[in-house]
Amino acid sequence: MADRWFFLFGFGKNERANIDKDELKVLQEVARELLAFDDQKLALALSASEIVEVCNDNA
Repeated sequence: MADRWFFLFGFGKNERANIDKDELKVLQEVARELLAFDDQKLALALSASEIVEVCNDNA
């Protein structure tokens, strides 16, 4: 399986200090689900605009 990275949630530190316990739990659950996706599920999620691919030209 290829290495995969998922950016789930971002915020400016001037907007809030951190995420709370409930948010952390939900984000961990989402991450587990995404990391379990095979190539076909990832392609389907991309085509349905459920996720967005961010490309790094240096990679």
